[in-house]
Amino acid sequence: MKGGAAGETENAEALGFGKRPSFSDGGEGTPAVAVKCSATISCTFNAPSMTLAFEGGKTASIKGTKVALKKESGTLCPTEASWTASYNMTPEALHIEEVTTKLCTEPPDGEGKCPPGDGFNGSIEASLVTGKSAEFISTSGPTGTVSCDEAPLKGDNFIEAGTGKITLMKFESAGFCSSTLSGEPVVESLMQRLPFDQSSFSYRSPTRAILTAAGGPPRLRLIVELPTAKECIYRAPRSSWVAFAYNPMKVKSEWNFTRELPSATICPALIKEKGEWTVTKAGGGDIWVTQ
Repeated sequence: MKGGAAGETENAEALGFGKRPSFSDGGEGTPAVAVKCSATISCTFNAPSMTLAFEGGKTASIKGTKVALKKESGTLCPTEASWTASYNMTPEALHIEEVTTKLCTEPPDGEGKCPPGDGFNGSIEASLVTGKSAEFISTSGPTGTVSCDEAPLKGDNFIEAGTGKITLMKFESAGFCSSTLSGEPVVESLMQRLPFDQSSFSYRSPTRAILTAAGGPPRLRLIVELPTAKECIYRAPRSSWVAFAYNPMKVKSEWNFTRELPSATICPALIKEKGEWTVTKAGGGDIWVTQ
């Protein structure tokens, strides 16, 4: 690890991966690293996004190279650090087979394939599942949650291979979102750097797929409406939804945001977005992600 005090020795351990770590799309938690140096220095760093490179063969390995870390707690600790490591994997010979992705307007056939002639090309739209809100939940720093009753999403130029661009993302409740931040102010939520013109669906299994927003990178601006408006700026190193049901397609968000400067002191250092959407063809109609 880099970024600590000169001459320190390290005892690093992975913490807080939640239910299930994954090389590609994350678990339910946020990876973190604890570093101890003598009895006086004890630091915890978190990684809003952690990507490990896989190298197949004999012996297979996974590697992390200069993964960016942010200070979460501790004294005499740098505000930023990086983590580099390499691990050998078992079984000794291990390979990952590339799986194709196809968008389809009909359920997969008996072999899990898109029926001939039923590939999807066009626009998509999404709205929150009935009874659900989109929430931005503080995971570090000042506590509080921003809740939005409406969160429309639109995408254009999606093709059968799964690629396209996301052109609209909004979070609002009659223009503003409610919050439990200090003073319970209303909040205006603005997603910036649209369109995300390198977005894509990726097939994982018959009941699981990933929709990734890319090409921005995504940036979130929260305007906290106190007597004097306060601004919070965030970037999203991890920005994806997991499809967990079809007919209709339903996705849940796996977005983690890291605060950027300048931001007001009321702004949490890290926030996680939580929500569930129904995704259809523009104007209605089901979509499946197959292989």
